Amino acid sequence: IIGALVASIQMIPFLELVKFTDRARCAGLYDYLTLWSFHPKDTIDFLIPFFARLDFSNTSYWKEQNWVVFVYTGAFSLLLAGAALIFRKGWRVKFLFFAGILYLFIAYGRHTPFYHAIFKFVPGFQLVRYPVRFLYVTTFAIAMLSGWGYDAFRERRARGGVLLFVLFMASLALAAVHLYGASIAMTNLGRFLGFFVSGGFILYLGLKGKLRQAFIDTAFISLVVVDIFTVIPDRSIALNTAIFHRATPNIEYLKRDGSLFRFLVSPKTKDKNVFLDEAKRYEDGIEIMKDRLIPDLPMLHGLYDAYGYDSIELARNAELMGSVFASKSAGSTTILN
Repeated sequence: IIGALVASIQMIPFLELVKFTDRARCAGLYDYLTLWSFHPKDTIDFLIPFFARLDFSNTSYWKEQNWVVFVYTGAFSLLLAGAALIFRKGWRVKFLFFAGILYLFIAYGRHTPFYHAIFKFVPGFQLVRYPVRFLYVTTFAIAMLSGWGYDAFRERRARGGVLLFVLFMASLALAAVHLYGASIAMTNLGRFLGFFVSGGFILYLGLKGKLRQAFIDTAFISLVVVDIFTVIPDRSIALNTAIFHRATPNIEYLKRDGSLFRFLVSPKTKDKNVFLDEAKRYEDGIEIMKDRLIPDLPMLHGLYDAYGYDSIELARNAELMGSVFASKSAGSTTILN
């Protein structure tokens, strides 16, 4: 009840807003609202990074889902989550397991008839785009189950013999991959198996009490951190905030106008910001997007966008701007006046 009351300051105005938005008018467009559903074949990427999908080019942007491009949860997540299900008792473990499975199927969206039934009969689902976003519940469940699974190893509830057999089979698979694997997918499979065997061996030493538990904990957590943060180092990018506040030529030109005005970015210019093939570095991409006045970075410079961007917008405003964008040019219509 307290949670509902605290959330109501946001939720009640939102429920009123929904009636007047473009989402309310496209509620019957199933294909539009299920765009970027999580494909079942990509489920393996939870364990093996970039195994099922390697193409992230502009040609696949609308064919594949691109709302979440990285779902890898670590080489040990399945092993630890399985240990939690076997050795940890209680309703919380079962609840999170079934919640994770349920929301995984919801994230599949248009790829399963299950989502169509929810879309048709559950209120609110007709307003949600990108079913892949529901993966966050699954990811949370995996994280919690993995933590409880590690507790099972720390408390030595797990069986060393079973773990040793699994490690032996994983080692054979790792050897086979190194002998016969040459593709990027097989390289990622080999990477996964390497971390899995290394982490499993640490867990085995902990089960046997060969080393102090503090050393086992440190070694295993360090391996998890290395696993997660080295799989896509080029996507974990830190930028100095000064980059966003530095004016570009177009921004400087607009700021020289001292009158009260708003600018409008054409759809063609917006589309160019989806993929920046001319950018060699991430910093270059930010500079290009700023100069093209991508929403909503100009706000940092006190500039007013006539349209901007939001995930959900007023339907009448969307219709008005649609009429502007349907014209040959902004100057060929009097709507902006």
